[in-house]
Amino acid sequence: DGYMWVVSNRYGSYYAFRPTRSGQVIKEILNNYTGPVVTDGYSGYNALDKAKVKQAFCWAHGRREFIQLEDHDPTVRPILDKIDRLFEIEREAKDFEGLKDLREKKSNIVIDELEELLLKEYPQSRPGSQKRKAIEYLLKRWSGFKVFLSDTRVPLSNNEAERTIRHAVVGRKNYYGSGNHIGAESAATLFTIVESCKKNDIDPR
Repeated sequence: DGYMWVVSNRYGSYYAFRPTRSGQVIKEILNNYTGPVVTDGYSGYNALDKAKVKQAFCWAHGRREFIQLEDHDPTVRPILDKIDRLFEIEREAKDFEGLKDLREKKSNIVIDELEELLLKEYPQSRPGSQKRKAIEYLLKRWSGFKVFLSDTRVPLSNNEAERTIRHAVVGRKNYYGSGNHIGAESAATLFTIVESCKKNDIDPR
């Protein structure tokens, strides 16, 4: 048993197999890296050296908490509309300079409106309810959810990493995983080479 970790951006993907899910793994993988990372809310990422690595949170994961409520709780629709608006603004950008401008002029306003809406809805939600937990998921990490506003390197979501790890998951189903840890580490190396080649239009063969 073990876990396939992945760090990914538009230039490449790095896979690492480890027998543990401890946050120390990501600390080891990032090592001397300084800059932002986008993650979900997994507590293991608290091991990151916050002095060097600025943690941003994934809006797709934040949105997911409300999607499950949408069919039977119409009060979450305005919250989802605000989050969807953030993604719409991102798609308007033609380049990074345009993205910076859009985030300053449009996304900032949406974020302020969303925070106001969350603070309004919070006391109206029942303690322990799924809606309150969804609101708390955002508010407890609010500063991390706002990192994208001041750094164009930060995407709204970690969907890139989610897509990257999907290859390993589908493969595992097809060939029933690796026979041992050495085999899994070899697979991680090959995944890294092939996926990074694909992103750079290089024939991995």
